[in-house]
Amino acid sequence: MFKSRSSPPGIESLPRYIYTLVFLGLALVGLFLALMYQQWRAVNQQEKILSLYHLPSISVLYQLQHELDSFRFIYLQASQILPGLTELPISSTGVTSHPNTKMIGLLLDKIRELRQQFEWPQSDPAFFQLEQRLRPLLDQQAASHSPALLEQLTQAHLAAEQLRHMHDHTVHTLTRELDQTYAQLFWRLFFVGLLMLLLWGGFMVKTFAVVRKAIAQQKSTEGKIKEHEALLQNILDTIPVRVFWKDKDSKYLGCNALFAKDAGLDSPEEMVGKLDSQMAWAPQAELYRQDDIRVMETQKPKLAYEEPLTARDGSLRTLETSKVPLYNQAGEVIGVLGVYTDITQRKLQEEALHRSQKMEAVGQLAGGIAHDFNNQLNVVLGYLDFLNEYLQQDTTARPWLTKIEQSTEKCIQLTRRLLDFARGGSGELEKVDLNALIFDLSELLQRSLTPNIDFQLQLAEALWPVHIDKSRAEDALLNIVLNARDAMPDGGRLIIETYNYTLLPASEEMHPQLSAGDYVVISIRDTGIGMSEEVRRKIFTPFFTTKEMGKGSGLGLTMVYGFIRQCGGDIQVISQPGNGAEFRLYFPRAEQIAEPETCLSSKVDSNQTVPAGTGTILVVDDEPELLTLAVTHLQSLGYQTLEANNGVQALTMLKTHAEIDLLFSDIVMPGGINGLQLAQQAAQLRPEIKILLTSGHAGNTMSLNKIKYIDAKLLPKPYTKLELGLNIAALLKGKP
Repeated sequence: MFKSRSSPPGIESLPRYIYTLVFLGLALVGLFLALMYQQWRAVNQQEKILSLYHLPSISVLYQLQHELDSFRFIYLQASQILPGLTELPISSTGVTSHPNTKMIGLLLDKIRELRQQFEWPQSDPAFFQLEQRLRPLLDQQAASHSPALLEQLTQAHLAAEQLRHMHDHTVHTLTRELDQTYAQLFWRLFFVGLLMLLLWGGFMVKTFAVVRKAIAQQKSTEGKIKEHEALLQNILDTIPVRVFWKDKDSKYLGCNALFAKDAGLDSPEEMVGKLDSQMAWAPQAELYRQDDIRVMETQKPKLAYEEPLTARDGSLRTLETSKVPLYNQAGEVIGVLGVYTDITQRKLQEEALHRSQKMEAVGQLAGGIAHDFNNQLNVVLGYLDFLNEYLQQDTTARPWLTKIEQSTEKCIQLTRRLLDFARGGSGELEKVDLNALIFDLSELLQRSLTPNIDFQLQLAEALWPVHIDKSRAEDALLNIVLNARDAMPDGGRLIIETYNYTLLPASEEMHPQLSAGDYVVISIRDTGIGMSEEVRRKIFTPFFTTKEMGKGSGLGLTMVYGFIRQCGGDIQVISQPGNGAEFRLYFPRAEQIAEPETCLSSKVDSNQTVPAGTGTILVVDDEPELLTLAVTHLQSLGYQTLEANNGVQALTMLKTHAEIDLLFSDIVMPGGINGLQLAQQAAQLRPEIKILLTSGHAGNTMSLNKIKYIDAKLLPKPYTKLELGLNIAALLKGKP
């Protein structure tokens, strides 16, 4: 496709036949000239004959008739003179003046004129006799009719008659011979021409056959070339990449079907002759041109580099392009050949994977921090309980303790949000109608907005149900709405829309985090200031915020992202600076979500009282402060306690202390046996024993399925004395 097309072999051989025909034509012309030469020799022989009659050449043959007329004139004049002379008056001085005398002079002048014109020699007998007879007539000036004069006149008359007969015979003979010669020449030329025509016709038939064969070969070759070109074009169109080639001026020489489709054209042929500046990607035309020039000048390929492309719909795509120099058969650079792949979706997938990995790493970090922080908060709460009991009657200290409790509770909520993000688990899931949830929440959302913001709901009919944690869904919606409000300080419009959406397998690349199936979508659109691409990439990162110091924690959208991912869905953000933003939340249809597992809640009514406890409790924690605090709480509630600071020690005590009624253990512990493993072995050793686990970190070491399998309950950290007492009382209920 990229090489010059060669001529078919049949056409290349045509000049040889043409040269042969030209040579044959020259040979026939030579033959014709030879025949003409032979005829010329024959005519030359005739000229020799004519020379006997004093004619210069055959070219004056047709003047003989004129000569004959001249001789007849002489004869007639002589015939008229002779009778006149017989009547001449004779005087003593000679012949008297007579008109015929003047006529004889004219006759002699005519004879001399003819002799000079036709270059007849003086020895010609007829003219000589005629002249000899006539001249004495003028010279004699006879005085009388003498017999001698009459005899001379008679001889002159006979000489003129003889001359006439001689030339009549000569002209007749030569004319007949010339007619025969030209007849022979005509037939010879006719047969030569016929022979030439036959030979020429034969060679023309041969040439026609050769040409027809050459044309057939050319058509066959052209057919094969077209088949070859069609095959190459089919290969190019089948390759799952875009292929194009340009000339040295960056004008397109061709492309494949995928490239033409990207350009919005019906066929690759329409791309020929176009420039990048005439296409939808005109903003990148100069960038492409510089790349083309660099490749052609250096004659080195530029491979697998990324570059932008403005698509027909105005979106910005990412391409992976390779370009190489394009050469002709002489090895000269005539343009550039390029291929590219649209890697926009791959980049989105890589971005999503990177974001997911980053969020996972951040989640693990946040979980670890929250675990340690919860442990410290647990100590704070524990000693707050002691202070509340000790300073119950101190009215001065009570407000201070209340402030400490409120701040501690805020810290607890913050760490729990971090843990929700870190552990990827869900709370209490239920089948929810999102339309009903949004409608019930709309009054609160409306009150959260400023008066200059127009709030609209566009809820689809027959919306599919979803399985989600309702309270967390409300928090997610409220969080996004509050961010939209902050993005519209001068007012605007906020629209919440719901609709059903089916993701087909062919469209999965548009949603890298989702599988094909049915989803319910919540779209939250605002007309605010929008956000840049850099900000959009970071909005789900923990602690990232664009708000002023003290006006945002940077965890709101992080929690929304974690919640959506825990539900098996995804979230998309579409925004440009100055054009507002749209958040699309994808929730799987309810049938695709399994029934969730639940855990023991740490929330209790603060007005409840803890009954006095009985029994022995083994308390296990690797943190000495927490271990001491838990033991103190339990002893104050009336329980007997045993202490262990690791799993191995606790397992030994379980084997040696049969009086233990309940195992209260932290989950995350070093030493080879964590709290979950300890609980499993305790259940095997003592099937009747009750187990309560606690943790400030819900990481990979915790599995609610395994906790339920061993009939254990979970009390999240930090916990209060009341929460601890009520949960233990519930587990030991009915114990004598």
